[in-house]
Amino acid sequence: MTTDKAAPGKGGKRWRTLLAGLLLAVLLGSYPWVINRCAFYPERDNPWTGQRLPAGVQEVYLTTADGQRLHCYWLPQPAAERVVIYFHGNAGHIGHRLPELQHLTTMGCNVLGVSYRGYGLSSGRPTEAGIYADGQAALAHVTEQLHFPLDRVFVLGRSIGSTVAVALGQSHALGGVILVTPLTSGKEMARIHGFGLLSAFAGSRFDNTSKIGRLQAPLLVLHGTEDTITPYFMGRRIYEQAPSPKRFVTLEGGGHNDIGRPDDDAYWTPIADFMDWAQGRKTH
Repeated sequence: MTTDKAAPGKGGKRWRTLLAGLLLAVLLGSYPWVINRCAFYPERDNPWTGQRLPAGVQEVYLTTADGQRLHCYWLPQPAAERVVIYFHGNAGHIGHRLPELQHLTTMGCNVLGVSYRGYGLSSGRPTEAGIYADGQAALAHVTEQLHFPLDRVFVLGRSIGSTVAVALGQSHALGGVILVTPLTSGKEMARIHGFGLLSAFAGSRFDNTSKIGRLQAPLLVLHGTEDTITPYFMGRRIYEQAPSPKRFVTLEGGGHNDIGRPDDDAYWTPIADFMDWAQGRKTH
């Protein structure tokens, strides 16, 4: 599906691979399996092998309802009353996003970063249904084990992670949902990448558009104007079809993989402001 920082510049090629596979899948009658196979590009390496994790970062493992074991990073901030659950893109694993997790803690947040099943040190193989189950396990952990109320829980989904965030946001009255370079649907991704009638075989896969109208939480969407993987219009459409309250941030000149650096104030400041605003709404 989409890609982010772990594998810059490969998103278009991966989508061509995915959609070429669709033709074969149609002939074989197994296109759901092919889509899942081509949508995810996990890495199994552990970048911290033989090294100590940075101060303030803890490894935790969660167990999903279907028995998978998820490798996560927990960055506690004892004085903070809110928590952000971070859902990454389709390549690499959560270890590659550690700088982003650390930066989020500077905004007065506890942070849980989740490696989907089949990524990094997590068990299993990734599927669309599977990553949604992973999201549910992460939410259950912060609410049932760590005792954060739902209205203090924010979910941040980047790229394919936007589908996990939206799935949670349509089912739970969270503190807020933050979508970074979200896609509209797998079918539309197929169409815009040039696969014409074959796009119909993507069906309802990764369909944020059909779910966003049921969102139960405030929404923030951030999207770069030069995104060639999930084009800018996708973020705009998700935003326009979402119920209020909501905010949209245009990142002028931003692509799919080059936003969210630690010094990228145009990216981070709106996220911090959104969480303060959304949390303030709940207390007045």
